[in-house]
Amino acid sequence: MKRKLILSLLMLSMAGSSVTAYGVDIDASKQKLNQASEEKKELEEKLNKKEGEVDKLVKEIEEIDSQMRAASDELEKAKSELAKIEAEVVAVKKELEAAETKLEEKQEMFNSRVSVMYKNSSAGYLEVVLGSTDLVDLFNRISMIKDIVGYDAEIIAEVKNQKEIISVKGEELKVKESEAKEATRLAETKRAELESISNSKIAYMETLKNDEVAFRSSIARLEAESAQILDSIKSEESRQAEEARKAAESASKPQPPSAGSSVSTGTGSSNSGSPDIEVAPSQPSSSSGMIRPAASGPVTSEFGPRWGTVHKGIDIGVPTGTPILASTDGVVARSYYSSSYGEVVFINHGGGIVTIYAHNSRRLVSEGQRVSKGQVIAYSGNTGDSTGPHLHFEVVVNGAKVNPRNYINF
Repeated sequence: MKRKLILSLLMLSMAGSSVTAYGVDIDASKQKLNQASEEKKELEEKLNKKEGEVDKLVKEIEEIDSQMRAASDELEKAKSELAKIEAEVVAVKKELEAAETKLEEKQEMFNSRVSVMYKNSSAGYLEVVLGSTDLVDLFNRISMIKDIVGYDAEIIAEVKNQKEIISVKGEELKVKESEAKEATRLAETKRAELESISNSKIAYMETLKNDEVAFRSSIARLEAESAQILDSIKSEESRQAEEARKAAESASKPQPPSAGSSVSTGTGSSNSGSPDIEVAPSQPSSSSGMIRPAASGPVTSEFGPRWGTVHKGIDIGVPTGTPILASTDGVVARSYYSSSYGEVVFINHGGGIVTIYAHNSRRLVSEGQRVSKGQVIAYSGNTGDSTGPHLHFEVVVNGAKVNPRNYINF
């Protein structure tokens, strides 16, 4: 019997070690999942930043396009004004050339007439005198000659004046033409600068959009990897839960004693002469109907005074990964991580009774979930304020923590 009991304990220990080994794989997978989540979060932040830059850039390009349209209108206006002034300059040049030609003709005619009259002044006057019919006719003829000469002089003076006016107008137009050319040049330069800025921003926006595509692709890849890791974790947890359930069922079945052997709860000798191993029953119960939260493992610390304080529960020494069982039916009141309790589960059994299971390596139930007596709710561990792998178990009655031995035979 002793050999069989030792073998059973070894099998339980191996089962605990197997769960621990599988737990390491799950922990590693969860770590990868967390890393993927952090990387995805970082990429999403970068993507949001890029999208913000693109939105800002789009507005800037729209503003530049508006400025370019205004610059184009300004350039067309400047070109139109320049063309108009250039046409006026051409017309004024033609007017000036015509005036100069006319002036030259009049001046030449006047000079010729005066010269002829000067050279033939005697004959001319004699002809005027001899040709006159009377004194009145003579004065009329002399007056006519003077009028002709005076008229020529007036025409010449008028042509000269017109030439000066045209010359002044031509100079003014040259100034306007120069200003119009400068305005056209500035408008062309401004439009070219705006076009260059716009092209640069458009090129940068293409770069940002390419970055967005790359970020979205990376995020999609991480999401796919995370989903795959999560599926593998769920599959492994389901497998371990099934193994734990089978182990709990096996542990709850009483082992029939071998012929000629016996097991006692105290120290002593078996029929073979070797000392018996002291163990607690695998599923002891009291009148409360509660069962032991761990199928095996010694009580390493009792309820009551300890190290100058009050230890408000019972510690059961079990290796990491040992299935932790609900002591009786109830509803999960809390399932979370605490800095002191570590991974902890609270179960409300009604009637003001709550049980607490602390320092687990992993929790298998969530708040609001209904659990049955003996159901695996967690795996033992060494989380929170703990110095080694064990289960810390508490019973709370109407808000006061009481000795669990009042309800369970350990």
